[in-house]
Amino acid sequence: MEQNPANGGIADAVVPNPRAGDAVAALDEVPPPVPSAEQADTAESASGTEPDAVGAVSGQAGPSTPPPAIPSNAMGENADSSVMTLLQAQNETVIEHLDRLEAQLTDHLRANASNSRAAFDHLYDEMQAYKRNFLLEAQRPLLQDLMMLYDSIDKLHRNYKQAASMDLAALSQNLEGLQVEAEEILLRVGIERMTATSDKLDVNLQRAVKTVATENPEENLWVVEQVRCGFLSGGQPIRKEQVVVKKYVARAPGGSPSNPGELTGS
Repeated sequence: MEQNPANGGIADAVVPNPRAGDAVAALDEVPPPVPSAEQADTAESASGTEPDAVGAVSGQAGPSTPPPAIPSNAMGENADSSVMTLLQAQNETVIEHLDRLEAQLTDHLRANASNSRAAFDHLYDEMQAYKRNFLLEAQRPLLQDLMMLYDSIDKLHRNYKQAASMDLAALSQNLEGLQVEAEEILLRVGIERMTATSDKLDVNLQRAVKTVATENPEENLWVVEQVRCGFLSGGQPIRKEQVVVKKYVARAPGGSPSNPGELTGS
């Protein structure tokens, strides 16, 4: 026991404190502090050992590292790139197929060019022959009638050539028969002779080729003479009748009407 000079050299006895023993026991039961994430990283770097490696060494699996997240825009770009690649491959296939078809068609046309030309020439010749035969067959009745008319004129000519004298009455009768025969020929092909329906000039059916002066205004454009007859086909004129008409001319101061002259058309 130590001496305390203040107490007369006698040291105070040390009395144990029961609460102090409880405090020491409580300190023993406190768990060790958990290091922070930065401290753990620093410790791992200092030791040079990865957590997985440490776990492998100790026989325990370490925490797995999650895969890196893929951005959504990167996924869209990858999908667009795949679609474009597929479309491009399909286009190339279609173009290649069309090229093959074009080449086959070209070869086929070249191989058959000579045969096609020969077939076309043969068809053209047949069409021309058919056209000639068709026109000949269509005109055959008219041609036969014209040949018969020619025979009649030739017979009349030979008879009057051999006759000692000419009978004008018989000649007129024969010519009238030829005219009737010609009209019948034209009628069989749909052409008929035009007949006058009015004493005055009809510009739709007649054409004045000559005029005769008249002092009577009421006689203006009266038909005086027929120069050539007209013909109709289906009611429409294919040749107008050529006639001579009167034309009113006022008397000149000298006392004589002026000559109207000759018309060239109407």
